[in-house]
Amino acid sequence: MSPGRETNRSPLHDRRNPSPRYHAIEGAASRALWEEMQNLALPVRTSASRRNQESRSYFTSYTPPSSTEAINGPVREPVREQPPMTDRLIVGVDFGTTFSGVAAVYTSTPDDVEIIKTWPGGNGITSDKVPTEITYSFPPDASPGAEPTVKWGFQFKPDESRLRCIKLFLDRAQKLPFYVSPLDTAAQLKKFNKNVVDAVSDYLTQIYRHTMDTLTRRYGESFMASTKVEFVLTCPAVWSDTAKNTTLQAAERAGMGSRSEIQMISEPEAAAVYTLKAIQPNHLNIGDNFIVCDAGGGTVDLIAYKIISLKPLRVEESAVGTGGLCGSAFLNYRFEEHVRTRLGQARFDEMKTKKGKTWQMGLRYFEEFVKRNFNEDEHQEINVPFPGLPDDEDAGLDSGFMVMSAEQIKEIFEPVVKEVCDLVQGQVEGLRAKGGIVSGIVLVGGFGQSDYLYRRLKSHFSSAAPPPYSERPTHATASASQDGGSIEVMQPVYAWTAVVRGAVLRGLEGNMVISRKSRMHYGTSFATVYDEEKHSVSERYWSPLWERWMVSDRMQWHIAKGEALSPLSPIAFHYTRNFRPGQSLIVTDDLIACDADEPPAAHTRDLINVCTLTTDLNAVPRSLFTRLTTTRGVEFDNLDFTLEMIVDSAGLGFELKVDGVRQVQACTEQKIACDKTLPHCRNCVKKGRQCLGYGLKLSWPRKGDERRSASSRKEHFIIPIRTKDAIFINATSDDVRGSQDNALARYDETSFGEVWLTRQPNFNMARLDPFLASHFRMSFQDDSLPSLASRYAISALSYQHLAMDKTAVMHQTRAIRALQSAIETAVPSECMQLMAASMLLNIYETLNFDTSDLSWSIFFCGTKRLANYVTKTDDTFFGDEALIIDWIFYHDVMYKFSIRHWIEKNKDQIMLASQRKVLSKAVFSPERQTIVPILGCSLELLDLLCQAVDTVYEPGDPDYQSESHLKLVRSLEIRLKYLQQRQSTVSSLDGLEMKQEATVAELYRLSALIYLLRMAKGEPDNSKNVVPLVDQAYELLDQLVYCERPWPLFVIALEARSEEHRMRMLRVLEKSLERRPLGPMRLVNKMIPDAWTQQDLRESSIDPFTLYGMIISRHRVPPCFT
Repeated sequence: MSPGRETNRSPLHDRRNPSPRYHAIEGAASRALWEEMQNLALPVRTSASRRNQESRSYFTSYTPPSSTEAINGPVREPVREQPPMTDRLIVGVDFGTTFSGVAAVYTSTPDDVEIIKTWPGGNGITSDKVPTEITYSFPPDASPGAEPTVKWGFQFKPDESRLRCIKLFLDRAQKLPFYVSPLDTAAQLKKFNKNVVDAVSDYLTQIYRHTMDTLTRRYGESFMASTKVEFVLTCPAVWSDTAKNTTLQAAERAGMGSRSEIQMISEPEAAAVYTLKAIQPNHLNIGDNFIVCDAGGGTVDLIAYKIISLKPLRVEESAVGTGGLCGSAFLNYRFEEHVRTRLGQARFDEMKTKKGKTWQMGLRYFEEFVKRNFNEDEHQEINVPFPGLPDDEDAGLDSGFMVMSAEQIKEIFEPVVKEVCDLVQGQVEGLRAKGGIVSGIVLVGGFGQSDYLYRRLKSHFSSAAPPPYSERPTHATASASQDGGSIEVMQPVYAWTAVVRGAVLRGLEGNMVISRKSRMHYGTSFATVYDEEKHSVSERYWSPLWERWMVSDRMQWHIAKGEALSPLSPIAFHYTRNFRPGQSLIVTDDLIACDADEPPAAHTRDLINVCTLTTDLNAVPRSLFTRLTTTRGVEFDNLDFTLEMIVDSAGLGFELKVDGVRQVQACTEQKIACDKTLPHCRNCVKKGRQCLGYGLKLSWPRKGDERRSASSRKEHFIIPIRTKDAIFINATSDDVRGSQDNALARYDETSFGEVWLTRQPNFNMARLDPFLASHFRMSFQDDSLPSLASRYAISALSYQHLAMDKTAVMHQTRAIRALQSAIETAVPSECMQLMAASMLLNIYETLNFDTSDLSWSIFFCGTKRLANYVTKTDDTFFGDEALIIDWIFYHDVMYKFSIRHWIEKNKDQIMLASQRKVLSKAVFSPERQTIVPILGCSLELLDLLCQAVDTVYEPGDPDYQSESHLKLVRSLEIRLKYLQQRQSTVSSLDGLEMKQEATVAELYRLSALIYLLRMAKGEPDNSKNVVPLVDQAYELLDQLVYCERPWPLFVIALEARSEEHRMRMLRVLEKSLERRPLGPMRLVNKMIPDAWTQQDLRESSIDPFTLYGMIISRHRVPPCFT
């Protein structure tokens, strides 16, 4: 190898060691790289492919091969019990008054919180939330007693009636907005034999089904079947406990789990969890109070938190939550009233009935632009579109627009915004009255995105002018003088989804709030001994068991309103109960709440019955009961017990204890801490569900925990490997292994070299391809783990081409194990070898491409992550390093192309495809135009193709025909049109091979230009620019006997305009498959006829973007085009 360098040196270069050792990186970059390498997860194939079934067990542990293993293959290791899987999916559901949202995160990738943005009926338009609207209807041919069909979310036409704000009906204490009629809602529900809980449950069922369908598309069915999904539901801060319980009941009926499994969190607390974590640390101080204002469509909820600690971030509620009906939906109705007044009642009604789309367009513009962006300083007037309405100077209608002045818009906003300011002012005054310092007001929710609301709050609490909206940072802040400190108003970037993001974080990280303020007094009623000085004679009754006068319905208040409550400090309710022989041991008690400042001493009608606590004392051992006898010889049992109430963000939990010992155990389907009653747990029988706790394979008890959970671990499966008989005299294990490797190496130099990946024809033993030579130098330079990994990977590829599949799998497995151990013990000088070994395994996977297996992508992802860590943007490489870097870039561009047209791409795939490019030559290096055999074209062309893929948008995208986009496309078109690719002056190829190389490179250039014009520029197939290029491409095909490059063949084949074109393509494909019958070539050979079939079935020309997506997305995983 000749590792020459320009002045701008690569971080791989070791100035002290010029030998070909794949140079070191140093310092902090080195430490970061090896930390990243430790996190690389090599893939275990989940399909039933026999090819990899034999290698699954080798990924977890590796030891360097002993002499026995070198001769006889891997030694069987004892099966180790794996710890229980803790990975799970956390799904947050923000069930809102007007809109609802869903977010999800996989616990293994906690930073990748994904918001569901596509919804049924959305017509392809993405939205962070879906309308909280539902309706029922019976089909015309519905039989009596049939269930009605459901419409929800975006599935309505503008004029269709629907149920709105159904969430508010769950809490009878909540006032309804004026635009919601309880009588109409009741009539609609009664017509379909439904109640409010049914409607909420049906809506949440639709949310649940769509969420699970989206997650299944995202992660796959096998993943979802083996991964636990946990739901976190949000509710308003002012929600009553009865409403919380009813919401949980509806969520349980929707399929989100049992009530004990579903977590609940108040909406402002969820917003605080997300927002306070997003605020920069220097904005937070211990003792600061922050008011979270969750301004939504229907309601505005407020709650205040005090910072207790920064690392970890912990807060406590510092004021009781408040709220009101002053959400942004009221702006819509005030806007409607304004338009009605200006048009007149008759014209307005005519517009809504006869020109419904006109009204919907105006309302949508007000909803999406005016409400969010109105700024009286920047918008002196706003033109709201009402297309089709005639000009009317008196009504302010001009050319289909209604002209609204800033003052008119302020009149719509001001009453609603003033209510929000008053709510916030009440929280501020309450905190200041207690001596607290209010440091910030955090605006979240849909209405929280409003620029006008932000500025009004600033002017309310400060005289300083806020920054322009366009210049506002992630958390726009401005200080104001106040008693006891300064107030800041913060508006997070993701204000509308802050609640659902916080819900996911709560499920992921647990509780951030260590204590909360009780919104009411909570207590229970009890009977006590009659006291003539305290009680009325009319209230007393005689107790035959206690044998004394008693009075009932006395109140014991266990929790005071405004009292700080912690989930770690349960509230104890002490009881004593008497039971006569044969009497049921199931007792009930009512949990009672009082909203008054001073609670009464006895039960009154004004008190609120929160819930009925049913306690089953059958599980309590009889020895804990005390046998007592009255003076008349009547025996009865007495039990003193305690109910502990745990107060969480959005719910109450209870636990029974006798003498401080927990007596009732939770029932779960995994039978962790179940009641262990054979053959079925009584709790399962009561719940009416299948008992799954017995007959399962259980894990060993974990350390410190005697419980056993269900284990999905499969036994290791190892096939014994036999080797040919051989006689070695005075030989070591290295000699044995070297003999085997040498035989394979000689094969690699001949027939394998002709077929492998991108090799050219007529390869002979007299010369070694430079690319192949670089791998041999890496593989045989020493016996380090990276060298072993490369050596085994080359052997696996060799055996694969010899059709010795099982032996190939054995070597692939050894390569994976060596690579895994190499990553764990790597030193900087081995980074290039690691990338080479990983890419060789990637090639093995692409040659054996399975349409349901993504292993090729996983190996490449790991390689790309390594490359990004050890290289810089302007690095220049030569020799073996340049070959490896260019090889990675070639796969990177093909991966980007595949992901761009893969319909169901996920966030991880998009992120990887958008990572920075790693090239071996600087931007203006003349060597970029030299054809690189491993690429089939020049580095410059490959870079232009990479940029071309980035310019491809969906036809409906706003940037598709934008001026800046077309300017970029035009620039790429000119560069591709006049690109001159030249061949290397130092080449061992003969004349025919040189011609083949040049022809394939030109085919690449034409294909890239056709792809740019058709996909990025949107030119039709009969365009005067496209047709000549296609004709030139097919003329080049006639000059080729074969072409082992799948990508240009795929692009050109989809432009075939005649049967003659198709016949030329089939001829080249047939010859190419004879030379390279594996992997991408075989796949493209199937995809091209599929595309032609789709084109033939359509009467008109099919849009190329649609065709590419349809064909490429036909498989379960993105195909590789290498």
